[in-house]
Amino acid sequence: MAEQATVEQDHEGGPGEDVPAPVGPGPGEGSLLDQLAAERDEIAHEQTVDLPVPNNREVLWATYRLLPYAQTRALAEQAQGGDAAQELNAGCDLIAAACDGLWLRSPETRERAPWPEGTAEPVRYTPALAALLQIDLPAGAGHREVIRLALLRDLAVTVHAGTLLRWMQGATKRVNDEFSGG
Repeated sequence: MAEQATVEQDHEGGPGEDVPAPVGPGPGEGSLLDQLAAERDEIAHEQTVDLPVPNNREVLWATYRLLPYAQTRALAEQAQGGDAAQELNAGCDLIAAACDGLWLRSPETRERAPWPEGTAEPVRYTPALAALLQIDLPAGAGHREVIRLALLRDLAVTVHAGTLLRWMQGATKRVNDEFSGG
């Protein structure tokens, strides 16, 4: 059995009593809790799902990555208790934040097809996507407008965001189970 390091500590119970020395750095960066949180985040970051983008005949697909719990929770709370516009904006924000990239799937072979050809960076919900889909955007448009126009209907955005959020909830549970060894 390994010897445990001790330090002398003065306290009301008696001066000079030996107590176990702390292992590793104290609270803050590099602490054991921070290391565990970083390990859990790494496991979570590896979780992805491929979903068809609505209203594209299952040709346009998106790969989504599990977001950190705090970010997912904040976006879910943003959608709750608000009006339809607030819910729609939160859905767009969730979709954009989780998107790892968009790609095409061949209807014949069901395999990924490179899109656009010759690019190293994946396409995301940006004005570049609108240009590829030949969608006219208003000046200064951001990801919310791109998503709303690419998915064609606000209801499709809400349903797609709901599907993504349900996947995230299940993936978070699986990560927690894996991390806790259960």
